[in-house]
Amino acid sequence: MTDEAKTELAKCRRKGWLDFGDKTYSADDRMHAGEKLAADFFEAGFALTPAPDYAKPRVDNSRRSDLPERVYDAQNRYLRAMACLTSGQAFIIRTICCMDKAVKIPFIHKAQYIHELELMKHELCGGLDRLCAHYWGKPSASDRRKIAGFSTVSFWDGFDDYYKNSKK
Repeated sequence: MTDEAKTELAKCRRKGWLDFGDKTYSADDRMHAGEKLAADFFEAGFALTPAPDYAKPRVDNSRRSDLPERVYDAQNRYLRAMACLTSGQAFIIRTICCMDKAVKIPFIHKAQYIHELELMKHELCGGLDRLCAHYWGKPSASDRRKIAGFSTVSFWDGFDDYYKNSKK
């Protein structure tokens, strides 16, 4: 991987753009999910432009016969991860995480630019949240912080009797 300070995803994190979205995932979780997707993208060879080797004899017409098994696994992981995203999220995630480029937003006037920038931030975090759920699953109820001091299970005990007595 490239240095964290130089990637486009790291720049988004420094700007605070990874703090939007679902509160069950932190900016670190989103950053790690984007880096994992980028690692699968590069290991799968999608970043490379395949050039045919004309000196090599061809036995059949399949292009994938000479690839190692880890490349197939990385391709499957990447494609399954991208399948869980919407089309808008997939474009933004692929551009920022995999291609390491900034998303270009046209500047027509300031209000529209700010609006499009906010939409892009929410789409980015929404896509990274979906990737977190895809890679690690949704957090269970036992992982959540317990509510203490206010409404607990015993709070509602005897509520029916109280309600019936209050009508009298």
